[in-house]
Amino acid sequence: MKTIIKKVPAIFILLLASSVSFAQGGGGDLKLGYIYIDDDGNRSVSHSSFNYYDGPSISLENFHYRFKNGFRIKSNLQNINLENKNLSFELGKTGLFGIDVNTNRYRRVYDFDGDSRTKRDLTSAGLWFNPSRYVKFFADGSFNSVSGVIRDSFDPGFNAIARELDYKSGKYGVGVRIKHSGRMFHAEYNTVTYSNEIDELKDQSRMRYRLMGHFPVPNYEWLILSGVLQKFKTELDDTEFELKSTTARGSVLARLPNNLLINYIAFFNRAGSDSDFVETDNVAHLIYAGYTQPATFGVTAGYQMDINDDFEDEIKANSYYFSSWLKPYEAFELKTEYGFRAEEVEDGFRLVGNEDRSRIRAYGTYRKAELGSFKVGFESKMRENKQLESEAEFDRYHFDLYLEDLEIFMFSGGFSYFKGDYENNDAEFEFTSQQLYVNIDSREYRGITGGFGLAYFRNELDLDDESINMTFRGSYQFWGGNRAELIYRVFNFDNFLLLDQYYTENMVEFNLIKSLSF
Repeated sequence: MKTIIKKVPAIFILLLASSVSFAQGGGGDLKLGYIYIDDDGNRSVSHSSFNYYDGPSISLENFHYRFKNGFRIKSNLQNINLENKNLSFELGKTGLFGIDVNTNRYRRVYDFDGDSRTKRDLTSAGLWFNPSRYVKFFADGSFNSVSGVIRDSFDPGFNAIARELDYKSGKYGVGVRIKHSGRMFHAEYNTVTYSNEIDELKDQSRMRYRLMGHFPVPNYEWLILSGVLQKFKTELDDTEFELKSTTARGSVLARLPNNLLINYIAFFNRAGSDSDFVETDNVAHLIYAGYTQPATFGVTAGYQMDINDDFEDEIKANSYYFSSWLKPYEAFELKTEYGFRAEEVEDGFRLVGNEDRSRIRAYGTYRKAELGSFKVGFESKMRENKQLESEAEFDRYHFDLYLEDLEIFMFSGGFSYFKGDYENNDAEFEFTSQQLYVNIDSREYRGITGGFGLAYFRNELDLDDESINMTFRGSYQFWGGNRAELIYRVFNFDNFLLLDQYYTENMVEFNLIKSLSF
């Protein structure tokens, strides 16, 4: 996989060189810049700034090129020379074949000074080929490596034990998809290898194959059948211990007259290992019906029954769902959702016993094509367990505003208010949170554009912390397609309950951008 990545630039240069006789057109942005970072505090608490690095940077963004013979190239190469590089490359021809390669790096910090951190390298590639308009062959692969030192994020102690990580995994697969007249058949096979460089006893390999089908019944095209069959197995290399799972799902969809729809879904899963005498079965039956009056209103109601059975213990769950939408006039839409699930121990024993869950959501949206949109909503979740004498409730109120056709600038912003409450027979925990975001981008004036972004988050009650992230943007266009860009970012986090949980970072980024056009 890494060899493929190294060859991508050579392929790119070769194709670009041949464009003299075959070129049709393209473009992109070549960006040369420098990033300066000044920070202070606990680097592990500011998740927004984990993956920023300072120093000179080179990028080729939004590059695209199309040849007269229909071949096209797309590429987005961000921070080519930095540790947080994010690179993508595509080559293909519509309806014939395509190749895409992606690679990126990401780090996560776990302690005050940044000594405990992990780094992830992920590279993936895909290939597809259409020998005819009805058949598609495809293959894909990915390689992921994670290394570094990790500390438990939620350890209340001040001397959390550091653990070293160093593992690699690779995934490879092939498949075929056949489509014709609304009918589809899909088959794929995947293997995964996992190698732990610290503890070889954890090395393992996995296998999965999946078959999927979708087709209307001949002479009854309003009746649509679909199904999935999947088999999964993982094996520890050292002991040859196996975990295996078989899953099957089938559905019947009936599209009846007068915009009435009824769907029945059956699900079955059996999982176990080669050391168990008993395997666990999971069975689900779901049926729902929906009615739609185009451009006016729609309703959907459903019921689901789940059974989890491992011979000695059996848990049954009944779930109910209802949703609706109403459009009293073209610019306004109202949507509501309600769901309830009750889990009961029918036979045997479960540690948490019976449990009930519910969720309610409602929101309204106003859209005006020449102006923008406004959305306001409410969401509530509740979970209750009588055996544990526990209850958790979460409420959220929010509104979002988007203005796109103002004469001077574009605006998007919103505010959310959260309230959470958890209690059991031993303790109670409460929190309230406010989240505000704002983005403003100016229209171009004599080559000058500007922008401002704000993300503010505040926790209170049993929590007491605050996070503020701000971005100031400005650019100036000169000599045709050339631009100078200046970005200033501020990250700030404070936990007012713990003295060492604070962080401030100032980052200045300057870029010279050359717009390429062919």
